Amino acid sequence: MGGHVGLAVERESTPAAQEAGVRENMVAYRLKPPTSLVGLIAGAGIYHAGGGVGQVAVDWLLPGPAQICVMLGGGPMTAMIGARRFDPVPSVALCGPTSQVVRVQTQGGRVLSLGLTAQAWARLTRHSASTAHNRFMPLHAMLPTGAAATLAEAMVVAATGSDPMDTIEAALAPLLAVPHDDEPMITALIAVLNEGGHHSASAVAERLGMSEHTLRRIAVRYFGMTPKLLLMRVRFLRAFVRLFVLGPNGRYDPLEDGYFDVPHFLRDARYFLGMTPRQFMAMPTPFLDAVLRNR
Repeated sequence: MGGHVGLAVERESTPAAQEAGVRENMVAYRLKPPTSLVGLIAGAGIYHAGGGVGQVAVDWLLPGPAQICVMLGGGPMTAMIGARRFDPVPSVALCGPTSQVVRVQTQGGRVLSLGLTAQAWARLTRHSASTAHNRFMPLHAMLPTGAAATLAEAMVVAATGSDPMDTIEAALAPLLAVPHDDEPMITALIAVLNEGGHHSASAVAERLGMSEHTLRRIAVRYFGMTPKLLLMRVRFLRAFVRLFVLGPNGRYDPLEDGYFDVPHFLRDARYFLGMTPRQFMAMPTPFLDAVLRNR
C-alpha cells in the first residue's frame, strides 16, 4: 500500500501578508515511493493550498530536479522562475530541472508533485532535459502522447484517492521499465554528486573515466544543465538546506560544504535564490518548512 506521512503546517499571516491577500495555511503530505520506483522518483507529495478565489497562497521551492505537477480545484496557478513568468501553469505540467528558486502562487486546490531523477528522465523521454530547464510546460510536450495521457489520468486519480502511490506506480512503472544505455554513466555521476565537497568538472570527468565532452553530454541531456552549474547547485543546496534547518540563530560555516569563504557562498545564494539567505529565510515558506524540517 502507498503510505503517506502528514505534515500539517499552520501559520498566522503577517500583517503585510494579510494586506496582500496572502494566506499561508497549507498542508503537505510526503508520499513514499514504492520499491519498483526507488531511484527513479526524486520525492513525491500532495500539497493542499489555502485560499480560494481572491485569496492567494504563496510559497517558494528550491532549485531541484524535474517534476510532474497536477493541479486540481481552486483558481489558476502561476509561477515565477527567475524573470520568467508562467501564467497560468498548465493543469498537468512538467517543470524541468531548475537552477533558480520557483515562486508559486495558488488560489486553493490541491497539487500532486512527482520528482523525476535523471535515470527516470532518460527512460521517460527522448527530449534533452535542457529543453525544460527553468521552465513549466504541458506534460504532453515532453512525453509521447499516449504516455502523457496515461500518466496524467493516473495522477489526477492519485491526487484524490486513498492510495496515491499505488495508482502512480501502476501507470508509471511500465513507462520506466526499460533501463537506458547511458544509465551506468548517470548513476556514476550521481554517486560523485552525493559525495559532497568541491569538485571541478574536469576532476569529475577524470574521476569517472570519461572525457569532459561526454560528461557535458550526460549532464545536459539528463540533468538539464552543464556540469559546472550542476556541481554548483549540489554544493549550494547542501549548504543552504543545512543553514535553513538550523534556523536564523543556528551556527553554520559554509567552508564545511566546500566553499572558500562566506562571500563565495553569498554569491551562489544570489544566483540560486535571487537574494541573500537571510532575506529568503525571513519570508514565509510553509510548504518548504514542512518538507525540509520533517525529512
